[in-house]
Amino acid sequence: MTTLSKAQLQAIIDLLHDRSDPEVQNMLNEQLQQLDTSSLEALRRQAAGASDQALMDVEAVLHQKQWDDLGVELASASQLNQSALLDLLLTIARFGHFECDAEQVRENFSQLADGCRALFSDTDSELERMNKVIGFLAGEKHFRGNADDYYNPENSFIDTVLRTRLGIPISLSALYLVVAEALDLPLRGVALPGHFIVGLFVLNQKACYFDPFHEGRQLSKLDCAQMVNEYGHSFEEHYLQPVTTRQIIQRMLNNLYAAYDSAGQEQRRQGIIRLIRALS
Repeated sequence: MTTLSKAQLQAIIDLLHDRSDPEVQNMLNEQLQQLDTSSLEALRRQAAGASDQALMDVEAVLHQKQWDDLGVELASASQLNQSALLDLLLTIARFGHFECDAEQVRENFSQLADGCRALFSDTDSELERMNKVIGFLAGEKHFRGNADDYYNPENSFIDTVLRTRLGIPISLSALYLVVAEALDLPLRGVALPGHFIVGLFVLNQKACYFDPFHEGRQLSKLDCAQMVNEYGHSFEEHYLQPVTTRQIIQRMLNNLYAAYDSAGQEQRRQGIIRLIRALS
């Protein structure tokens, strides 16, 4: 890869202003492809004051390279267990926001876990602790479903969910799962068709199900079956079994693919395809 000086970066920006010569533009596109990610990021910063088209040209190449890097991260993840869920959520967040502050996200989760832990008593059962987690996350912090703008891709990015306290079923469920992991609660993701929920799986006890999209309300087995039917599916018992972290990430990526496809955002749709293939 080629790393350029500040003067060379400015020269590229100057040439990007002139779109009259197709041969020059082709040469520039080839040169942009040869730049490393750090040089492209520096070029984007300098292009911020240039024409909109120049900035778009730079960002298009930068996006491709950064998305490829994220694909490598997913493909090389040594573990895809629940303890790695936050790392994977941050990878997806960086797809939407390259400057996502991972340390701030981790600190936010730490604060949420601490807030829940402060409510616990030594005599609490796992279910009592789970109800306190729900009271804190849904009641005090007001995490809830974004019913008004459900298909907005931002609902899938964990940094946005933490900031707005709005999300879709799977992103809010992922938030609950990360907090529960820090609290040693046996909470797992449950991939009902059309609506992701979470389940508390305590050894030798009947599983309990909760819907983070609807303020963590507890669901009976009949509630879950009715929800599946409402989404046009026939209920099957295996729908209530916990899913793997890989399946959670795959479903999140599929949701993003559908959102970008519906919005006609072809470049981002192709980027998501890269991540889906990397995870396969």
